[in-house]
Amino acid sequence: MNLENFFDDIDDPGIKEDIVTTESFNKRMKKISLGVRNIMQSPDVIGVTEAENLAALKRLAEKINADTEAAGKPNPKYEAYLIDGNDGRGIDSGFLVKSSRITVIETKQLGKEDKFDNTSTSDEAFLNDRPPLMLRASMMDDKTKQPFEFTAVINHLKSFLGYNDPKRMDGVRTKKRLQAEFLAKLVQQRQTANPQEKIILMGDFNAYQFNDGIVDVIGTIKGKPAVKGEVMNPSEDFVNPDMIDLVDLISVDQRYSYRYDGNGQVLDHILISNSLQNYIMGFGYARMNADFPESYRMDDTRAERFSDHDAAVAYFSIDAATVKP
Repeated sequence: MNLENFFDDIDDPGIKEDIVTTESFNKRMKKISLGVRNIMQSPDVIGVTEAENLAALKRLAEKINADTEAAGKPNPKYEAYLIDGNDGRGIDSGFLVKSSRITVIETKQLGKEDKFDNTSTSDEAFLNDRPPLMLRASMMDDKTKQPFEFTAVINHLKSFLGYNDPKRMDGVRTKKRLQAEFLAKLVQQRQTANPQEKIILMGDFNAYQFNDGIVDVIGTIKGKPAVKGEVMNPSEDFVNPDMIDLVDLISVDQRYSYRYDGNGQVLDHILISNSLQNYIMGFGYARMNADFPESYRMDDTRAERFSDHDAAVAYFSIDAATVKP
């Protein structure tokens, strides 16, 4: 769930964030709470991007919990998890976890110190401005009385800014390729160590579900990179068995999470490991932002347009399903 510049009303001198008024921040929290509760139907785990810090995300969790109880429903007891990254504007990735149902085993930030040679500037730079955050957690299976464990990784990859700028594009394209390879290698490392690990990659990948001819980000992460000659910046195939991009399972007319100049495109993905394919029950996008006008932005009587991205939502059964998607 991309929160689009979710900055709080407290000045943090260590970053270059926008400082909003308390009134504006409270309105944003109210809108997001409406979206999470009424449109997303209060998922057990929510991967979040573009949050300023842990304190802001904790306030959002408290707001959702309070609003849920005020509506006469049980407190979901959402808890916030976030670790600061390298982004100059101070936007980070985190999780909201429904602790009434989910037990957190571990959270770990990945690749914060990794560097790459930026050929556009001849400098060494951080590979991950917003490092992936991994969550290992479990849910109790009421039938077997055994914990159902899974691993989720929230991601916010390099944007398209500078992608076609002659002065910057070499560095930008290299960074996007290396970020994709970083995730592909991470998946393969974990699959090799434990072939049964149930891995979920989620977030704003700033990449389409297909090869754009420049960098095949999603193909590389899935384990199906475009071959040389079909992409300008090719990658090796690092993943076996392949990941599954859930957007490929829905109808073509629903394959968008963002609109750019009126054109629908998929930037937000959920990819699952082969070990989870028998557990997936459904996937879609919570239609609450991309199709709605900017004039709704500060209307806190409705959820729509709290962000510019629709949230990807996946449904899983913890029973061993027999029908593959």
